[in-house]
Order: sequence, then C-alpha cells, then structure tokens
Amino acid sequence: MSIQVKDTATQSVSDAARLSLALSRISRWIRRQQTLPLGHGALSALATISREGPLRLGDLAAREGLAAPSLSRIIAVLVVEGYVDRRPDHEDGRSWLVSITATGDQLLAQLRASSAGVLIDRLATLDLDQRAAIVAALPALEALAADAWEAPHDVASTATSSAAGRASR
Repeated sequence: MSIQVKDTATQSVSDAARLSLALSRISRWIRRQQTLPLGHGALSALATISREGPLRLGDLAAREGLAAPSLSRIIAVLVVEGYVDRRPDHEDGRSWLVSITATGDQLLAQLRASSAGVLIDRLATLDLDQRAAIVAALPALEALAADAWEAPHDVASTATSSAAGRASR
C-alpha cells in the first residue's frame, strides 16, 4: 500500500510540476506578444483595485504581497497616468483609498481583449480534442486562480507548509 501512495504522490508532484511549467510558459508567451504601458506589478495592482473596489493602501499592499514603499511608488505612477484616483479615507483620516478610473478600466479591457486575441490564435493551432480538454479544465483552473488570491504570498512559508503536509502523510 505504501508503494501505491508513493507512486500517487510522485505522480501528483509530476503533474503539478507539468501544470506549473505549462502555465508559466503560456503566461510568459502571452506577455511577450504585447507591449505593456505599465510594469507587471502596476498592472496587477490595477487589476486588484478593479476587482475589489476602493481599497486602503495597506489592504492593497497585503493583497499584492508588497511592502508599503513599493506600493506607494506603483500608486504614484497609476495616479499620474490617470488609471486610479487616490482620496482620503473618511472612516480613517490617516489612510488613503484608491479606486480605478474609467481610463484604468479601459486599459484593463484593452489588455484583456489583446490577451484573448493572442490566445485564440494559439488555441487554433490545437486539434479539437485538445481545445475541448482545455475548455473542460477551465472550471478547475478558475477555482485554482480564485483561491490563489487568498493563498500566502511568502514562498518560504508555502514551501515549509507543503513539505510538512507531505511529511505527515
């Protein structure tokens, strides 16, 4: 029985490694097909602000896994470019809230459409069964992506907890 568990665990690690590599390569390939007006950190922060609505800077920093000074620099660029508004938080006078502007929403929509177009062209190179398999996997991939926003950003703690979980099995 322990041999079968080991084989299953080995297969799971192998499958996870393959998935990680495939997703990383696809993501990098899509990014290389586009000219981005902002860095990836700024685009990630903008997307988070769009998805979650007005946020305090500290909350946004925690969600993005960034130190406050790094986020402040990103927000300064987003404000200057007109992609976000920054205003005092009326509930806490010491805090600021950031919210997306119509220009920021328009930028994200353009980037999503561009990414989709690039991906549609790439998907067209696959046969029908392969495309159907990808479509069938979308709900599971979306569930993984949704949970990723709640997952720890600290790679060291993630690796430690994963190793502890494997050791306890």
